[in-house]
Amino acid sequence: MKKVLSILVVLCMVLSLVTVANAADYALAVNNNIAIKVGSTNAIAWNNIVNTVAPVEENGTMLAPVAFVVAGFNGSVTEYGGVTVVTMGDTNAYMIAGNRNVVVNGRVFYPEVAPKVVNGVLMLPVEFLGETVLGKAVYYDDVTKVAVISHRKCLSSRDREVLDTISTAIDTGVLPEIVIKAPVLETVGGAMGGSNAETGQLKFVSVTADQEPEPENNGYCMVDGNLGSRWASNGPAVAVLDLGAVKPVTHIKVAVWKPNERATNYSVEVSADGGRYTRVFDGSSSGSTYDSYDVNDSIRYVRLSTNGTSVGTWASILEVEAWNGTAVVTPSVGGGATGTVVAAPTGTKVTLSSSMLTASQTPEAENHAGNLVDGNKMTVWASQGDASVTINLGSAKVVSTVGVAMKMYEDDRTIPYDIELSNDGVTFTQVWTGSSEPMTDTTKYVSIGSGAQYVRITAHGNTISGWNSIAEVEVYTSGAATGTTTTTTTTTTTTATGGGSVVSTATGTKVALSASMLTASQTPEAENHAGNLVDGNKQTVWASQNEAFVVIDLGSEKTLSCVGVAMKMYDDTRTIPYKIEVSSDGVSYTEIWSGDSEPQTDTTKYVSTSAKARYIKVTAYGNTVSGWNSIGEIEVYTK
Repeated sequence: MKKVLSILVVLCMVLSLVTVANAADYALAVNNNIAIKVGSTNAIAWNNIVNTVAPVEENGTMLAPVAFVVAGFNGSVTEYGGVTVVTMGDTNAYMIAGNRNVVVNGRVFYPEVAPKVVNGVLMLPVEFLGETVLGKAVYYDDVTKVAVISHRKCLSSRDREVLDTISTAIDTGVLPEIVIKAPVLETVGGAMGGSNAETGQLKFVSVTADQEPEPENNGYCMVDGNLGSRWASNGPAVAVLDLGAVKPVTHIKVAVWKPNERATNYSVEVSADGGRYTRVFDGSSSGSTYDSYDVNDSIRYVRLSTNGTSVGTWASILEVEAWNGTAVVTPSVGGGATGTVVAAPTGTKVTLSSSMLTASQTPEAENHAGNLVDGNKMTVWASQGDASVTINLGSAKVVSTVGVAMKMYEDDRTIPYDIELSNDGVTFTQVWTGSSEPMTDTTKYVSIGSGAQYVRITAHGNTISGWNSIAEVEVYTSGAATGTTTTTTTTTTTTATGGGSVVSTATGTKVALSASMLTASQTPEAENHAGNLVDGNKQTVWASQNEAFVVIDLGSEKTLSCVGVAMKMYDDTRTIPYKIEVSSDGVSYTEIWSGDSEPQTDTTKYVSTSAKARYIKVTAYGNTVSGWNSIGEIEVYTK
């Protein structure tokens, strides 16, 4: 049965319609995903309004109904003698109401709030349930109290209009409809363009696919601007993309998955009325990232038909783009570049720190992402299969060169990997793909010359064991990025200043901190993770060795009033030296206080400050006896 992935969502019982301005973003947020809201029994699941037990909020954390969310992603929940078992694919999770120990695939985790029964239904913190148990992406909005659980990250704090639209839909029980103007049929076959013709890349408003065997790899992935997502199909398949109105189109661009490894079989047809189609291509992909096909006509619909690849019956299309001429402004930030391997880097080397890195996985605590920027090729970030690390440069810069050094293996195995750039950390553009060289740890430099704030390196497992071992990553820039094709809001960043002093009590409004706001430089003991710093229990600690730090991201710049740190209470007189730093961009930090913890007490030490900052970094240097750090709690207060 044909499955329609259209953002013209019409619910048969809807009596009134709401117009959504940001159609594509709204469709991406709700398409085949789940959206729930604190206190509401309405939810959006698989593009429909459905009923559930209302999520609740506890200490700033949303608790979501486990069975509802798991069922939404085709998992199952069963009960055995008081033990709840969640099964989805190869994942099995075991939990008991009131017990913070949750076992996922044999590993013990400690959610911020223990599983609990609310209104007869077992609930878990939504981020823990979605990310740790189900392996999905979760975005929780503190303003609307809406959480979106999705197959991949699709929202950020910038998507205020989309989040408000989702919140209103849940409140009213009415899904929005996107109002699209009727086609201007008199332009069919007419002259291309005109003084008012839309130029540059055109936006598709809907996608209709006749099959989607993998819901997370759905048809909408072809128009999300992300080369990291794809529409997957098995055997002959057809997708129709709609521009919403007849528009002049000069050419169509198609990007396929792994173009240098396989040829994808497909055809491209175009139409003004959806009835009569003209074929502009029928064949196989060329091996390039994008293939381009001339149209030079006024059209509304693009029909893409796939039929496997040179290696099997499955086909994956990354992106389909419609263009009229070229972009009005030459792309610079986050796109438009094709990297080439060079012998030596150009530009100014960026001083990278582990606080600038976000890794998709760290299966071995000692082989964490911080090893990528320690200047030592003998230490590595280890991961399995497809895994990525994202570097946040703090602001958009012209990235001139990216260097990657892999572990030197003794055999001829190599690691395939990609380099991607992004403005917002959500939509990435691939600028280079290739493999490491065998039996060497020499840094491979790729010249790029494109602007971006985020650099992402995705490895795909070495050719023998499937593991990745990346030793070092380097980034070189040549100034601030200019000439972006996207509209951005400029904000004034205030350099964090304001010396701190120890005070007896905290002042200001306490920030509700959660584990998702923390980034730790190391976690040598899985049970003593950084999330323990914000669980309200001084008996649980974040443990680390020697110099180690944790960074708290407040989400936006705020005026601080106080930072509190409580250390583990030791039985002897050992103390832990530590310092507190603040930053507006997560790159440049200003120290506001340094000193030692007090012996034989776990009393919180408060440091008063008037600094303006988004990021707070607490760095400890090992206790005076064993060199280990054990920090019980961290608190942040704002004015």
